[in-house]
Amino acid sequence: MESLNRHTAGGRFRFATDSPYVAIQTDQPVGETMPHITKLGQSGFDVYVSEKGDYHYVGSLIPPSAAVPGYSAVVDCKTRRMRNYTIHMPLYDGVNEMYVGLAKGSEVRACEPYAHPMLILYYGSSITQDGCASRPGNGYQAMIARKLDADFINLGFSGSALGETAMAEYLAGIPCAVFVCDYDYNAPSAESLAETHEPALSPISEIAAGNTDCVCIKTEFPCGNRG
Repeated sequence: MESLNRHTAGGRFRFATDSPYVAIQTDQPVGETMPHITKLGQSGFDVYVSEKGDYHYVGSLIPPSAAVPGYSAVVDCKTRRMRNYTIHMPLYDGVNEMYVGLAKGSEVRACEPYAHPMLILYYGSSITQDGCASRPGNGYQAMIARKLDADFINLGFSGSALGETAMAEYLAGIPCAVFVCDYDYNAPSAESLAETHEPALSPISEIAAGNTDCVCIKTEFPCGNRG
């Protein structure tokens, strides 16, 4: 958890601009390249444009193959008109600093608000952290968010989501319309799940019981620690 909480899975930043390109310069921790996920999924960024809730993939800001403390990249947006942009951040790396470059003279505005004023909150294992999506925008939460034009928070912790009471209390303090709990794959045994399910979920269930606008979705796959 100490290192995973610095990973930016699910992180996005949104803005509107008429720049014909989007560039980045990043400062990122130098970590080992993971053999079971693409370098783009681990450390790169995806760029999407949207108009009236209709999202389209523009391109990826691809990191170099070598382990380096950050990089620069550019995506050609092929037009100079005002559009909404979403940049999806790395799934299995952190970001210390990031700068966005736009064409000189470009206008920058706030992005259009989401169509649905709802927040979807996810908690779970590496599956929730989107291992091993080929690129950041291909995480399943990002796909759902684009389909619904809704916001989300990804609290997936690879191999480390154990349903601790302290975590449940933290999750219960985040206002959301939908809560998706999917941590069973990290449990060492079915007995462990029997011990943690009720204590872990009770604070969230109490919140949902008093809020008819909140839906809790719980998956159950007690199959041992599979990451």
